[in-house]
Amino acid sequence: MKHYTGDFQGAIKDFNRAIELDPNYRDAYYNRGTAKHHTRDFQGAIKDFNKTIELDPNYIEAYYNRGVVRHYTGDFQGAIKDFNRGIKLDPNDTGIYYSRGNVIYDLGNFSEAIKDFNKAIELNPNFKEAYNNRGNAKQSLGDFREAIKDFDKAIKLDPNFEVAYCNRGTAKMDLGDLSGAIEDFNRVIELDPNSIDTYNYRGKAKRELGDYEGALEDFNEAIKRGRF
Repeated sequence: MKHYTGDFQGAIKDFNRAIELDPNYRDAYYNRGTAKHHTRDFQGAIKDFNKTIELDPNYIEAYYNRGVVRHYTGDFQGAIKDFNRGIKLDPNDTGIYYSRGNVIYDLGNFSEAIKDFNKAIELNPNFKEAYNNRGNAKQSLGDFREAIKDFDKAIKLDPNFEVAYCNRGTAKMDLGDLSGAIEDFNRVIELDPNSIDTYNYRGKAKRELGDYEGALEDFNEAIKRGRF
């Protein structure tokens, strides 16, 4: 219960006790690993997922979560191996394709990342994050119009999806649609007035349009809120 209420340290103590009572309690290792992940004890989480997999080599959730932690800690190849194993165990797991696509994207292989996002969307046509991240990959390849279509779809699925508005705004800037970009950045700031990067992007768009006073206001706001 503590694990689900956010008391991760308390949950870890409970799982420690459960493991003392039964050193082969698979779920206790797995759940302790997820709790350690939440407390940013990444190496401890990996050790617990390792033990979970040792006890049950077909436990797909352990491969998935170990892959997520490995990705977060920069072990991209290790993460891909875990996601590959997860896909072998369940070829229809939407989240694993999506997560593997994110790792491949971070490796700079945008075309291959798109393939994984395609598969995730095929399995779940309402997966807004997959549309958004596929749009990022297309934008990185210079396919700005197709990227915007993906951001459009993500926003249609969630009209308050601020990341997609920001990404669509940068893609519109890439196409020279500065006014359209500003509209998107306005929406992001409406949703999150503390989005520092968005003030910076909007300032650049205003500067390109010759609105130097407006640009300066946005750049000052970005500095005021933390960084430029």
